[in-house]
Amino acid sequence: MTTMEHEQTAVRWRGRPGWRGQSLASCARFDFTALPWASRRHAGEGKTDGILCVKRSHSRQVLRVADARRFGAELTGPVYVKRYLLNSLRRRLGNLVTGGKARREFGLARRLGALGFQTPLPLAWAIVSARRLLIPGAGDGPDSAASFLLTLELPNDGTLAEWVRTGRQGPLEPFLRQLARLLAAMHGRGFFHPDCLSKNFCLAPGASFADPAADPLALFQVHDIDGGRLGALSTRGRAFNLYQMLASLRGDGLPAGDACRGLLREYLAAAGLEPARHEPSYRQRIERLARRRGVDLF
Repeated sequence: MTTMEHEQTAVRWRGRPGWRGQSLASCARFDFTALPWASRRHAGEGKTDGILCVKRSHSRQVLRVADARRFGAELTGPVYVKRYLLNSLRRRLGNLVTGGKARREFGLARRLGALGFQTPLPLAWAIVSARRLLIPGAGDGPDSAASFLLTLELPNDGTLAEWVRTGRQGPLEPFLRQLARLLAAMHGRGFFHPDCLSKNFCLAPGASFADPAADPLALFQVHDIDGGRLGALSTRGRAFNLYQMLASLRGDGLPAGDACRGLLREYLAAAGLEPARHEPSYRQRIERLARRRGVDLF
């Protein structure tokens, strides 16, 4: 089931799944604090019991739960649960007033789904233990001050990084053309991805690049949107996202030169920007960023 199909079948939303928040009716009783957060301190832990630690840093932790029904949700299939640790006074105050990152990512994912993007469907967000929001030393136990985001797993055929490294994308030209069209559509809808990297974009199941008229939004999935924003994009913002994607693809094995220039030109054409006129300025901005980081693109 795609994000949009699932969105249409959601009959109602319910407020306050935790201290404050919002959830699908089927997830209103999901118990965020019952998850084994403290015992999953490193990525890869928990492969045998269905609760896998996907990421862990000083400020957030992500678990993949194979069966959400174990924690109160009335739905089948795997889910991802992200916990934002409120381990500073600024973060605690921000969450007390605005709901913090969990709420922002929840709202952004819903808006992207409405715009036609394939991104994991947000199911619930909540803040647990409001009493501790103003108390220093949030700790790492189940009653720690934290905000949570629950999303449905979105099946895919692997990341762009995996496809390029293994050569599964086939001929580069049609692949890069569709990717350029995706980036142009993303910016045309006003979305800036803060980590526009090949590892954060996946291929939809059965995606094929053979049809040049195919809708790129149906071929690719957008992941890890934390920190993204919707609004008017400047040339600087567009060029920065292009640099991020090109540099990450270079690290995956994309050859410098014609391939990178081709993606840029296809992007400009798809964005309605005349390549002959705009390519020099975009290329100059991208090359400046690449030189700072020792990356050879063009």
